Amino acid sequence: MRRLHRVARATLAATLLLSLAGVASAQSPAASSAASTLAGTEWHLVSTGTGGTQTPVPDGVTVTLQIDGAKAAGTSGCNLYVAPITSMDPGLTFGDAAGTMMACPEPQMSFETAYLAALKTVTDYAITGQTLSLLDASGSAVLVYEAAAPATLEGAWVVTGYNNGKEGVESPPDGVVLTADFAPDGQVSGNGGCNTFSGGYSYTDTTIAIGPLMQSMMACGDPKDTVEQQYLAALQNATGWSIVNGALELRNGEALQVSFARP
Repeated sequence: MRRLHRVARATLAATLLLSLAGVASAQSPAASSAASTLAGTEWHLVSTGTGGTQTPVPDGVTVTLQIDGAKAAGTSGCNLYVAPITSMDPGLTFGDAAGTMMACPEPQMSFETAYLAALKTVTDYAITGQTLSLLDASGSAVLVYEAAAPATLEGAWVVTGYNNGKEGVESPPDGVVLTADFAPDGQVSGNGGCNTFSGGYSYTDTTIAIGPLMQSMMACGDPKDTVEQQYLAALQNATGWSIVNGALELRNGEALQVSFARP
């Protein structure tokens, strides 16, 4: 079923995603060879500590941490969260976290509760290479993370939402598959739902320019023809990009143009 999400209907989830977008901008390839830093790195939790003993994160549970200025954000096992940073350098402390309210099966829910509680006990941090340890008042590591691989927009993507040019973002109709493949040589190609398309693109760590795009000339009738027109216009209207929890978002300012997931 076709879904229409009006921009005016801001939800807590959307707010958190915007917060994540601000701290999840892609790192350049050069950054991957440098030592990780507290801010500007996406951290993935690998273990939790109690009494000096580290316990691996359970299978099927993903927890991340990204820091930008006075804000921390990520996934907490089930939901998205944002927490204020109340002090940093020296030390590191977090305020109360706010999050989305989705229910998940175990062990995600109980682990999420424990993770957010552990954040409140943090008083300092240490970075060794690609490993971040959050420490409690005794100096013990309560949360241990590894730096994520640098994000990249290159490769194949499937569209999950596109700007319809009418102040709305729609998901593709049933039976219509929209794709894009960003090649390392600066060429993008894909399927617009009816025709194939191709053209050039260029990007930096946060900006992108796409087009002009050329497409084959087959007519498929609506809704495919209209969707294709709107999708290709949205692609060429994008000026910025970010990867949020593995999903690619193309934006023009704060306006979402296209969102993608890996196939």
